[in-house]
Amino acid sequence: MLGDRNVGKTSIIDLYTKDDFRYDTYQTYGIDFFYKKKTFDNLEYKFKILDTPGSSYYSSLTSTAIQISNGYFMVFAVDDIRSFKKAIYWINFIEDHINLEEKVLYWLGNKIDEELENRQVTKEEAELFAKSKNFKYFETSARTKIGINEAFEEMFKDVYEMYKKNNEKNTNDHLEKNKKNNKKKAKDHFEKNKKENKKNINNHLEMNKKDNKNKSNYSQFSNSNYILKKYTNY
Repeated sequence: MLGDRNVGKTSIIDLYTKDDFRYDTYQTYGIDFFYKKKTFDNLEYKFKILDTPGSSYYSSLTSTAIQISNGYFMVFAVDDIRSFKKAIYWINFIEDHINLEEKVLYWLGNKIDEELENRQVTKEEAELFAKSKNFKYFETSARTKIGINEAFEEMFKDVYEMYKKNNEKNTNDHLEKNKKNNKKKAKDHFEKNKKENKKNINNHLEMNKKDNKNKSNYSQFSNSNYILKKYTNY
């Protein structure tokens, strides 16, 4: 989960994983880990949720989290235009490090429980930007629980589908590779046998040729002896 400071990232995670909302959440300085178990296709999976620091001072830690994650929540506070701009900064940061086509990224506008007059980023503005990046957009409130479960459930489903798709692709690639290797081995084996058979046939022909030659020489020698003997005796 990525975003600026004080946008409610930790409150959102606490609410979803512990069903607990606190006003006094601490600022994230490192990377905190949370877990949630979900079942897909009759198999249980354990998802690890990373809460990253909002300060760019910790960008190296955030970069590590980005590299090892399959999905991201980009969080901003709808009552703070600066957090919206900072979220855009993190989007650009992510795009410099990974191929987003291989990841799942959601855009979360938090703190929609605030008074309407305090809102600095409209829903239309946020949706328009999310659409331009081909991201899904959810509006949430850690205080009232609006949108939290829906966002996480959708995220886990999309991450699982991508994981499943990648596994199928890897399996198909592996099968195709084995198919090619087996085809090559069979061809090499056939060529080897072909050469050996050709060599054996040539050797056999040469041997028969020599045997026939020896027999011919022996026959000529026998005839000569017979003739010599015949005329000598005469």
